[in-house]
Amino acid sequence: MNTDQSKDELEIFGRFMTARGMQAKPALYRKRPDPEPDILFDHPTEGPIAFEVVEIIDENWARVRASTKTLTKAVRTAFESLPEPTRLSLTRKYSDADIGLHFKPGMSRNQRSNKLPGILTELAMLPAVTEGPTLDEHPPYADVLFNIFVHRAPSISGPHFHASDVTSVSDETVATIRGKIEKADRYQTTAPMELLAYTDANAAEFPDDVWQSNLKEYFALNPVVRFRKIWVFNVRTDTVNLVFAKS
Repeated sequence: MNTDQSKDELEIFGRFMTARGMQAKPALYRKRPDPEPDILFDHPTEGPIAFEVVEIIDENWARVRASTKTLTKAVRTAFESLPEPTRLSLTRKYSDADIGLHFKPGMSRNQRSNKLPGILTELAMLPAVTEGPTLDEHPPYADVLFNIFVHRAPSISGPHFHASDVTSVSDETVATIRGKIEKADRYQTTAPMELLAYTDANAAEFPDDVWQSNLKEYFALNPVVRFRKIWVFNVRTDTVNLVFAKS
C-alpha cells in the first residue's frame, strides 16, 4: 500500500472516530503491515481493536473520480479569480459548506472553465441558508452543469469545493463487504477485528433504505463473519451506521 493511501485511511479513521463522538488522539491508532488488518486502535477502555478499512465505490465512479482533482482545481482557480465582492459573498454565505459541482459528461475542459465564473456568481446570489441540491439544470449553464449540492456542517471550514462528472452507479455495498468477509481468514492479529467500510458522498448515492435492505438480505443468509462489528461510514455527511454486530 502506498504512503498516500495509508495517510488517507488514517484520516478516514480519525473522522470515523469523531463522527462516533470519540475524540481519539492520533497517537492511539496507527497503520499496520500485511497480513494484519489496516489499523490498530488502542481503545481507552476496551484495549486493542484491529480495523480493516475498505472503500465502497462503483467502477464507473472510480473512473470519474480519477479526473476530479483537475476539475476541482479549476473550480478553486475560478473562485479565487472572481471579483472581490462576489468572492467575499461566497465566503460569507458558505463558510460552513462543502459544495459539490456535478457536471455533465462529454464536455471539454474549456467549455466547463468558461462557465465557472457565471456558475459561482449565481451561487453567490442564492440565499445564505441554501442547502442540498440547487441550480438543477439551470440556464444558461444547463449544457455543462447538472446541479450543485451544498452540504453544511459545523466542522467544515468552507467554502470547500469539489467537482465531478455525473455518472450512473450501482450499489456496491454488499459486494464490498462480502469480499472482505470472505477474505477475513487471511488477517493475522490477536486483537478483535472490526470492518470499516466507507463511502464518499461525492458519488451519486443510493438511499439508505436501498443499501441497508440489500445488506439485511445478505446477512440473513448467515455468512460466517469473523469481524466482531461492521460499520458503514459516509465520509461527507459524517454518518455512521453499525450494520453488523456479533451477539
